[in-house]
Amino acid sequence: RLKLCAILVTVHPYTDGEIGRLAEAMRERYYQRALGRPLVYLFAGTGANQRLLTRLRAACRKVGAGDPFAVLMGYGRHSGEGDEGVQALSAYADAKGGIKSFAELAAHGVACNAKRAASGMSVVPHFTVGWDPRPRIDHPVPWCGYANTSYAPPATEDELVAGARALAEWIRGNRKSCAAGHVLAFAWNEWEEGGWICPSWGIQGPDVSRTDAFAKCIRLWKGL
Repeated sequence: RLKLCAILVTVHPYTDGEIGRLAEAMRERYYQRALGRPLVYLFAGTGANQRLLTRLRAACRKVGAGDPFAVLMGYGRHSGEGDEGVQALSAYADAKGGIKSFAELAAHGVACNAKRAASGMSVVPHFTVGWDPRPRIDHPVPWCGYANTSYAPPATEDELVAGARALAEWIRGNRKSCAAGHVLAFAWNEWEEGGWICPSWGIQGPDVSRTDAFAKCIRLWKGL
């Protein structure tokens, strides 16, 4: 019953065939929409976003898929972003080093959403489920690096729901900036970056406490 949408990585050299297949998928009932338009996210990049969106929109017109609603996953608006053809701003993760609690991380996330809204563009409010990339600090990966500072420990169920409630309150007070009616959560099951909602395994067997807590978060947002 879950719908899907695409996240495009601008540095990837998508072929015309790949773009065409995405446009065809956007016509399907399983594809997620925002304000009646097929939803697509883009990693924060360069002017390549605009070129990629131009190609995608042309492919969508060709198959009658509608004009995509494009959201840039950035870290606050920067120069040139308004020319990239996106309709809203969000984030990959509102991460921050030098914090010692999930409550600090959640408060930082609300502040980042406010900063994006202050740009004057529409936002898709972002919620970071967790951020603790110390496994990658101890065992570096070739595609990115992290500052060797303190990070948020995993949220308890109550802390996760409290963070979601704080975001819901911010959305309630900033509805005009959140017209798309969506929330984007960093919960890619990136275990080594600290964000996940996947069930784990404990002494008593499957542990679904994180999944259940996130379900409470979703109910908070859906109740807005």
